[in-house]
Amino acid sequence: MPFGPAEFDLLWDTTAEIPGWLPYPDAYLLWILSRYQRGESARGNILEIGVFKGQSAAFLGYLLPDGEQLEVCDLFGQVAPTP
Repeated sequence: MPFGPAEFDLLWDTTAEIPGWLPYPDAYLLWILSRYQRGESARGNILEIGVFKGQSAAFLGYLLPDGEQLEVCDLFGQVAPTP
């Protein structure tokens, strides 16, 4: 499938319904960066720190080429103890 604005719009429409914190401009920049890295044959996994409710994780997961992984790290509702 060719990558272009229609692909971004479909991805945005799908992931915008997931609760989380991913503003439209940030999502668009991530998508552009992903296209650039793919064009430059840049490879590597993604680590998201602070997943919240999963919207950005779902978005990033879609952008991963085959053979790469998305890892997520969050406290998942736990609060770190205060000193």
